[in-house]
Amino acid sequence: KMKLIRNAMLVVVGVAVLAGCGPDVVGSRYVKSQDVKASEGALITVSRDENERLAGTRLEIPAGALDRDTTVTLELGLVNLASEDIALSPTVVFGPEEAVLLKDVTLVQPVQGLGVDESVSVMAENNNQQLNLDQAQVTADPSRSQVQFQTRQFGRFQVLRGSRPVDAGPATLSC
Repeated sequence: KMKLIRNAMLVVVGVAVLAGCGPDVVGSRYVKSQDVKASEGALITVSRDENERLAGTRLEIPAGALDRDTTVTLELGLVNLASEDIALSPTVVFGPEEAVLLKDVTLVQPVQGLGVDESVSVMAENNNQQLNLDQAQVTADPSRSQVQFQTRQFGRFQVLRGSRPVDAGPATLSC
């Protein structure tokens, strides 16, 4: 009987630890969910009231970029794509990951700790496969604490300090 009680307590502690990852997980996981007409495109932005960590994130979808009308979602990723010591932004997730993009979309991500002449890169994944972004098209604006780049796929994106690493280190839980 003691073993059963101990096991039950371990389960309760485990659930409490996972629940401690923050209020962002309660309710809908999406910070934004917006219906986008393919023929019109959209500008999706995140305010401080919607999510403190993603405030200033912006996705510009030009008319004709989507192959069909789509509900585009935005969420705070719970797992870093790179080690925390080189991450300048949280992981942002745009979906649906299987959406077909016919044109580049522009993503603007806020960053913290960006130096004036510091180089940056973006790590990106779609359905757990690394995306090849044109790193030459990644532009940093230290005065606005933001980085801008184009992509032709939705997925997970994180801005990193320095040039894109071959092995950015283990993914870590970001609470």
